[in-house]
Amino acid sequence: MKGTDLSERSVSGADLTGRPMRCAILEGSTLDNEFLSKVKLIRANLHRASLRSTVLTNVDLTGADLTRADLGAATLRKVDLSGADLREVMLADRAALTDVGLRRARLEEADLRRALFTRSDLSGANLREADLSGASFVSSNLRGADLEDANLTGVTWSDVVCPDGRKSGGASASCAGHLTPAR
Repeated sequence: MKGTDLSERSVSGADLTGRPMRCAILEGSTLDNEFLSKVKLIRANLHRASLRSTVLTNVDLTGADLTRADLGAATLRKVDLSGADLREVMLADRAALTDVGLRRARLEEADLRRALFTRSDLSGANLREADLSGASFVSSNLRGADLEDANLTGVTWSDVVCPDGRKSGGASASCAGHLTPAR
């Protein structure tokens, strides 16, 4: 279903399981409280889409546009967001990201307050001016991530690879002093 246009619609209740929707247009659509599994949304347009409290499992969002999308309290498991545009995305309110690929993703000015990143790869991600206050990184990779001017108040770092490539160690260790991206 290449280029399917579902913009500005409520897609609630639609079964998208296993559907290939490459380049789908879901701009401004509502998918709140849904369960999406094994969906291919490669280079899809989800600009301003609402996915509050949605569960995404094994979803491919490589290169997708999720600018200003609302994924508050969402659960993402084995989701590939590599190269995706998530500028000003809202992934706060205890959103849980487990085994999520965010390599080279654009997360400038993203709202990631109290988000939990577990075994997630943010290598080379752009997190400039993102709000990460109260966020937790567990067994995640931030090597080369750009955190310039990001709000890191109360961030928990546990067994992560810091932006400069240094390993943070256990729960009490942090990436303080190791935030300059490795080149």
